[in-house]
Order: sequence, then structure tokens, then C-alpha cells
Amino acid sequence: MAPSTPHLGRVRCSSDLLGHFADAGLTPGNIVHARTRRARRGTPADGGGVATGIDRRAALGALLGLMGLTAMPARSATTAEVAEPIILFNDTLVAIMKAGKGTPFPQRYDMLAPVLQRAFDLNTILQACVGPRWSALAADDQTALETAFAAFTVATWVANFDEYNDQRFNVSPSLRAVGSDQIVEVVIQRMSGDSRKIDYVMRQEGSWRVVDVLLDGTISRVAVQRSDFRSLISGDNVSRLIASLRQKVSDLSGGTMHT
Repeated sequence: MAPSTPHLGRVRCSSDLLGHFADAGLTPGNIVHARTRRARRGTPADGGGVATGIDRRAALGALLGLMGLTAMPARSATTAEVAEPIILFNDTLVAIMKAGKGTPFPQRYDMLAPVLQRAFDLNTILQACVGPRWSALAADDQTALETAFAAFTVATWVANFDEYNDQRFNVSPSLRAVGSDQIVEVVIQRMSGDSRKIDYVMRQEGSWRVVDVLLDGTISRVAVQRSDFRSLISGDNVSRLIASLRQKVSDLSGGTMHT
């Protein structure tokens, strides 16, 4: 990073995979079943014409069924559907690692960018990093920041996964719930026996996508970037942040990319 460029938590690890984030060590739609039940007429035991509790529930169930409102509990998410974007992301990381530094950085960037942008909800991540000030930004500034942040995020992963030494990406067969989010745990195993754990915090909004990355299961990438970004935002002015992200892309790519 150029001395004049504010620190943005550069990720660098090369053959050591992730190393340390930010030099500081560093986050199917519900299936609703509607059932129509036939109301049962009960014969009140006391002859007073008042329906019993069972009859009232049956009548209410029939009414809700006709209205399409009787719902079964939502089906639990399965590891396969939540982890699918991460598995594809891992496969693409392996591909760019095998391509290695002998393949131009922009080419490896183009290999990863579409996969990462499908797997990660970059706008949600960015807004969490910027915080409440996001809503006060001009539309043009939001767009420029989204573009710079997306390029910076892709470039960061490409720069860190640039050498393949038979690493294995092992996805945990179980999920861990945090509220409505699900965590997919990935352990990167090296031939030397060393390993690195990365937790991807997944959120479902149509499809399951990453909203945070936790290194070693605890250090939030969003939290680190929020801290870094704070010093680069003055009120609703994000020009320094945009310029710094663009500079980082240039630095990470060895000067081969400019946004």
C-alpha cells in the first residue's frame, strides 16, 4: 500500500492461504402447506347449542383452509442448499490457485468475479460496513462505492489465493444457526497438516448468500472493515473511501487493474 493510502485491512497470504485478514488477524423459500379441513358439527352434550372446543377448532381450521392460511411449520434449511454457493466458490478458488501467478491477474479476477458476486451479497455487506450513513449518501456516491467495493473484494480474494499446493476445502456436513442466518464452516487443509477455518454467514433473501466472513470462526470481516472505513468517511462524503478502495485494487493487482 502506498504510504499515503489509508489502511483498509489488506488481506495477504499467498501460499499461506488466508494468513491474516486486514493485518489485524482479522459474517428455498418457506414451503407453506395449506390444508382444508371439513368442519364437523358437534352435538352439544348439554343440548344448549354451544359448540365444544374441538368443534370450534375444526370449524376454524376449515375456514383458514378455505382462505389458504393454514400453514405447516417452515421446512428447515438443508446443508446442501445453504452450502451450494460456497462449494462453487471453493471450486473456483482452487481453479484460480491452480492458474497461479503465471496467469495474468485480470484473467484470474474475471474467473472469480461472477462466482463471488453470486455467492456474496456485496451490497448488504457494504451497507453494514458503512453503517447508518449509507442512507444519507447521494445515489451517485452509493453506485461508485458499490463498484469500488465489489472490485476491492474480488481483488482481495484473487491476491490471496494465488498458489496451489494440494490444499483441500472441507465443508462441514452440519450448519450452525445464528438467528435466521446459517453458518457454513469450511476448513482449508494443507498437505503440511496445518489448517485454517473460515465461517461463512449465510442469509436467505431469495437465495442463500454470504453476508459476513469469520476467520477462525470469530473475527468478523464486516466488523474489521467497518472500523477501517469509519476514518475514511466524513459526514456524507465518501470520496476518500472510494479513492482508497480503487488504490487498493491497483496495489493488489500489481498495477494491472484500475477501477
